[in-house]
Amino acid sequence: MSSIISLFFLLGGLFLIVTLHFLLSFYHGGIYPPKRILKKRVHVFATITMSFFLFGLLLWFLF
Repeated sequence: MSSIISLFFLLGGLFLIVTLHFLLSFYHGGIYPPKRILKKRVHVFATITMSFFLFGLLLWFLF
């Protein structure tokens, strides 16, 4: 069970890195991709990141 919990935290960390990448791309100047698309990607990946971290914490406290 601990390997599954570690997997959730590992995936959460990976999605956190992707979220930070898109967040930094949002503030970096440029035309492509449009800022609304980058903002949408940041929202989606931040939601996925928090889901993995919260589910990992839930499993960690239960088991």
